[in-house]
Amino acid sequence: MSILILYAKVQLPDGSLATGPVTTQDFHEFLFRNTGSDLDLYFNLRKDDAAWHFSGGPSIPIPQPLIEQVGQQIDQELVTR
Repeated sequence: MSILILYAKVQLPDGSLATGPVTTQDFHEFLFRNTGSDLDLYFNLRKDDAAWHFSGGPSIPIPQPLIEQVGQQIDQELVTR
């Protein structure tokens, strides 16, 4: 069962925003899914010792800054729990 962590906001390269839930099942891998617009954007991410990284999703490349934006929001949310 997925656990809702937060609703993230991500600024896209064109300046628009993607917003949506971040969920997890194990607190090691997280899924962001845009639900704030028609843009079909979703990806899995996971953190290693150094940084957040793409860990699955669509075959289109996801820019690292998007992954880092969601990862930073996850970090902030988990610190407050």
